[in-house]
Amino acid sequence: MTISERIFYLLETKNLKKADLSKATGIKSNTISDWETKKTNPQSDKIARICDFLEVSCDYLLTGKESTPHYLTVNEKRMLSIFKELSEREQLLEITSLERLLTLTQSENQTKDLKTS
Repeated sequence: MTISERIFYLLETKNLKKADLSKATGIKSNTISDWETKKTNPQSDKIARICDFLEVSCDYLLTGKESTPHYLTVNEKRMLSIFKELSEREQLLEITSLERLLTLTQSENQTKDLKTS
């Protein structure tokens, strides 16, 4: 699969249109159509914008393979950005808080599962 084929595959699976890609990235609609009809690939300066919009890594778009198990979602990126602004002590406190939240959530889910069984 080529880069452009992956782009159109991702648009389809995410239920997005070429116009959505154009609007979000600033890439002209006719340029995007050319990738589809002429079977050409986007220029390198457009790859990062496309990847951000489609929420995939550049590795995936270029090769079809992820170098990491998954990409970061918008919320994960936002959380990481905020986390980096904290001191090391504050980061450790937040990690502890998240671990407690996860444990609590898992316990609640187990309780619900037992009640529905």
